[in-house]
Amino acid sequence: MAAHVLMHTFLFGMLAYLLGVYFVGKRPIRRKQLSLLLAAVVGVAVLQEGFQLLVQARFPGWPEMFDLGVDTGGVILGVLAFGLWRERRA
Repeated sequence: MAAHVLMHTFLFGMLAYLLGVYFVGKRPIRRKQLSLLLAAVVGVAVLQEGFQLLVQARFPGWPEMFDLGVDTGGVILGVLAFGLWRERRA
C-alpha cells in the first residue's frame, strides 16, 4: 500500500511539475494559469481512475476516492516544486 501511495504521489507530482515548466516556464504566472494547471492534472487523475473502473467493470468506491486524494496531494507537491524551481531561476 505504501508503494502504491508513493507512486501515485510521485507520478502526479512530476506531471504537474513538468507541465508547469513546459507551459509556464519563467514567465509571470497568473492565477488562471495555475488553476488550469491544477485542473488539467487532477482531470488526468480522474480519467485514469475512470479507465480503471471501466476495465474492472465496477462502480466507484472508497479506493478510488483515496487514490484521487493521493493524486491531488501529488499535484499540489508538484506545483510547489515548480514554484521553488521558478524562484531559484529568478
